[in-house]
Amino acid sequence: MRKTVFFLFALLVTFSVLVLSSSTAHAELRSGHFFKSLQDENLKADRAVECFNQWFALPQETEWRKVGERTDKLGMTRIEYRQYVGGVEVEHSQVLLHVKNGRVQMANGTVMEARQTPARLRRNTMMYRNGTPTDMLGRQLYLISTNDGYRYATKVLSVDYDEWIYTDVETGKTLKRIPTRHGITAEPVQVSGKSIFSGEVTMNGVLDSESGTYMLCDQQRNIHTLIGATIPPLKKIIENGLFTENFPNFEPPVDDAELTWEKFNKIMEDNNISLTDLDLITYITRNAPYASSSTPTFDSYRFKTVTFDRVTITDSESGVQTDLAPTEENPITLLLNISYSGTEGMIEQVIETITSMPVTFDLSDFSDEIPLAGAAIGLYSVQYIYNENGQQIGANKTPLVSLRLEPDASCIKNWDADQVSASCVYEKNQPWSAVDIHWGMEKTYDYFLNVLGRDSYDGLGSPIYNLFYLPQSLGNDIYVITIVMNNAAAMYKFDRPFMVYGMGNHLNVDAMKPVVELSVMAHEFTHMVTGKTAKLVYQGESGALNESFSDLLGISVKKYVRGNDSPWIIAEGVCENYSNMRSMSFPKESMDGFMPCPDTYKGQYWIDTESQADYGGVHTNSGVQNKWYYLITDGDTGTNDNGYNYAVSGMGIEKSQQIAYRTLVEYATAEAQYADICLASIQATKDLYGNNADEVKIVQQAWKAVGVSDGTTTDISDIVHTAAPTQAVFDLQGRPVSSPRHGLYISNGRKVIIK
Repeated sequence: MRKTVFFLFALLVTFSVLVLSSSTAHAELRSGHFFKSLQDENLKADRAVECFNQWFALPQETEWRKVGERTDKLGMTRIEYRQYVGGVEVEHSQVLLHVKNGRVQMANGTVMEARQTPARLRRNTMMYRNGTPTDMLGRQLYLISTNDGYRYATKVLSVDYDEWIYTDVETGKTLKRIPTRHGITAEPVQVSGKSIFSGEVTMNGVLDSESGTYMLCDQQRNIHTLIGATIPPLKKIIENGLFTENFPNFEPPVDDAELTWEKFNKIMEDNNISLTDLDLITYITRNAPYASSSTPTFDSYRFKTVTFDRVTITDSESGVQTDLAPTEENPITLLLNISYSGTEGMIEQVIETITSMPVTFDLSDFSDEIPLAGAAIGLYSVQYIYNENGQQIGANKTPLVSLRLEPDASCIKNWDADQVSASCVYEKNQPWSAVDIHWGMEKTYDYFLNVLGRDSYDGLGSPIYNLFYLPQSLGNDIYVITIVMNNAAAMYKFDRPFMVYGMGNHLNVDAMKPVVELSVMAHEFTHMVTGKTAKLVYQGESGALNESFSDLLGISVKKYVRGNDSPWIIAEGVCENYSNMRSMSFPKESMDGFMPCPDTYKGQYWIDTESQADYGGVHTNSGVQNKWYYLITDGDTGTNDNGYNYAVSGMGIEKSQQIAYRTLVEYATAEAQYADICLASIQATKDLYGNNADEVKIVQQAWKAVGVSDGTTTDISDIVHTAAPTQAVFDLQGRPVSSPRHGLYISNGRKVIIK
């Protein structure tokens, strides 16, 4: 009897040790997410992998592969592992070990537990290509986390290369859609310019000795500001031989008047070529010119009107010339393109339907800026194409005349007085968005290098490419890079990321100036940093955190440049009808309350993360961490949506920005949720300022103020149950248990003892 009692006692002690070990510093799994303190375990890094099976209830055939290792400026080594089950990669699985002096201090990440293991494939036999599990078509298999547990899936780029599409191997249903969205020999010089948002500024440029022009190229920082309007459509890129240069066996489309993304994607698949293989960014940067000026002063000019008194049309067959003569009975639709250097890519466009001549195009709401180097206008007649249901499906353009615009007395160049009579009104020496872009990226680079110790977005000094004036088309041409006019973005379509900027649109309710304000550019640059570090999946909570980290560091760059008294507003001055785009101090007042963001986790204005809108509210739910950052920096008092009264003392941005950055690059994982980032930021603060520092308490208080719990528990009764839990119970192999007896089980994502 004594042996039995002793055995039971020893067994319970063993279970208790397991529970206590697994719960140390909030190590319980939350749907696969964990954060575990190991400072007192004296665990060597090379032994840590052996402990994974003790920490987690893992599926059989689990394998861990080391994918990266680096050491930060605090001497902490970050080692990253990925989980494979039966040879299949668990997408976005990560275990991060944080090692100092050869001993593991912390572990955190996301794992797939045994109870989440999907059933074996029934209708599709798993195939192998070069040792990698694939479906029957040879596409690599992944294990993807969904609301219904993990599923076997394939992932492919969408036809326009803007999204990763995950497809269930068995059902064929779409599981997830996740968006993807950088030498010159010349003399370095200082140049100045008139910016839209920052007034007169000074920048680094170069003087091209051959052409005598100044260009926005910062050789010291490796920043290149390029005009994207010259990028030709995809069909011309193919015709120009880029594909056949790199791939001699490439077969371009034959007599294909209309090239669509679907057709192009099929061509790429047939030739087994990816966009990364093509190195299109090198082609683009080689063909896109630098923003330039004939003097070291950069500005632009604005056209107010262009008037055509007479336009003569020449019949292509008979050669007969007639004047353009619209009437009430026979109106004519005209399209005016403004383009850079006469290229096909448009800067602006305006359409008028006229019944008489002369015709005046009012460009004051369209052409915000034309570079002093000159631009061109093209006048076209337009015939729209409709389908049988009366829906417009396209347009045919017939060129009438092409003229050159230059800011001098004659204004319009290269035209035949016998064929056209035209005049224009313009304003010289206007601000130019190229100045905001180049100067703003220099300031962003300096902040990341001088404040955070990071050289460029990847920490390796890689070139930063800014593309603006991106091509548009009214017809059927498709381009490898386009952008919504009221947007800026960090693009990941190709082998290297790069920055793109929209020039705004003054004709909508949500009218915007060029999207080149300093905090916006720093925001987008941070997306590239995230893409090289945490890789936060752009969907649901991880997507909201992705957006928020960009806001956090975007506002930090603005305060670095303009002073700590700068308002907590992202895109200040960009929205013409609103005082801000996003408010970080008062998220509910974003766009003056027109597009409110929550300031409490799952509180008012929180968007369902499974919603189809904006990938689960990534631009809305970011308000929670934005508010947290404001609180730890400046401090505030108030009551959140849960009725919790808070009073947080700020620590100043010099400290808060270091916490935010360390949390992002050292601890955040691809599918991190708010609870994960809460724990990660607490640990980052301890790393920087000590376990018992006041800064740790401020970070914890601020998370409570926005409704996020760090999951701390000091009462063992919270995890040791005297009766069966109300939630579903699983054994350590992940199998459901309907009538659990005494012992150790998994319930609600953590280990529990049932007595």
